[in-house]
Amino acid sequence: MNLQEQISRIQSMMGVINEVRKGWYNLLKEKLPNFPEYVLKDWIYRKVDDFKDYESFLNWVDEFLVDIEWKYEKNFPITMDIFGDKTRKELEERIGGLIRSDVENDIERHQNQKDLLNSRGISKEPIILFRTEDGKYFLGEGWHRTTQTFIQHPDGFIQPNVYIGLNAKWLEPDYKPFGNQEEMTEDEELNERCWKGYTQKGMKTMFGKRYPNCVKKTKK
Repeated sequence: MNLQEQISRIQSMMGVINEVRKGWYNLLKEKLPNFPEYVLKDWIYRKVDDFKDYESFLNWVDEFLVDIEWKYEKNFPITMDIFGDKTRKELEERIGGLIRSDVENDIERHQNQKDLLNSRGISKEPIILFRTEDGKYFLGEGWHRTTQTFIQHPDGFIQPNVYIGLNAKWLEPDYKPFGNQEEMTEDEELNERCWKGYTQKGMKTMFGKRYPNCVKKTKK
């Protein structure tokens, strides 16, 4: 295969991939009509690759996301005391130098955000928050930016653009995904069943909590 043929083959493959991506994005827009475009593209859409099959991804969307409403805030004041205990504890650990092995390229991403902060100031890229029943906030997306900004501005700062998710049922104290009522362990790892036709293969972190990694059962 000559160079031109190789280029044509790659372009054809990329065309298929782009069509698939477009199809998934359109499907998400249909299932989550209240979601801002930024949240869909920058957060939810990227999570497709975290799942072994698309059906389990759509189950996750239905279980965790469909009821969420959103509001946009400009020049939103960020201080440590606006966050709930879990987010505040993790931010403090990250500010103290914690590197998470379960976060891809964690060191590099912190360094990148530090460099951007030093050269451009506080990022205008939105962060994603979720408001809890007690009026506190859970940080959903923007951990590296927020951590590095707190290091330079420990008393707080103004975040230019923020999306806030409301009515997130998975933040309710008694919420049990998949309709399961078994108790949560100290590490918030649920020993629970998955959807019908699925089985547990290890655990995964979603929204700061550990849940079973549900994969579709395969026929033997």
